[in-house]
Amino acid sequence: MTALIRGAPVSQESAVRIVSSKVDHRLRNKVVLENRQLVRKIAHKIHRSHPRLPYEDLESAGIIGLIKAVERHNPATAQLSTFAYRYINGEILR
Repeated sequence: MTALIRGAPVSQESAVRIVSSKVDHRLRNKVVLENRQLVRKIAHKIHRSHPRLPYEDLESAGIIGLIKAVERHNPATAQLSTFAYRYINGEILR
């Protein structure tokens, strides 16, 4: 994936690094929006085992976890989806 920052293309790793340093909130939001499916998958899995919990609340909590993960992610250590899983799952179960 290539993103544009002020007209110049950057790689996903650079984009995540910029997001991590909180330089461009628009880019952080774009990364979060592109990874919403991961949140939905985890929220659905938890909703199946706890059907009394409202799915929308689980998804909202998962988005908060995803935002925290994007802000703390270091692309040199792990893939974003692998790293974010713990944060999303933890925030939903909190």
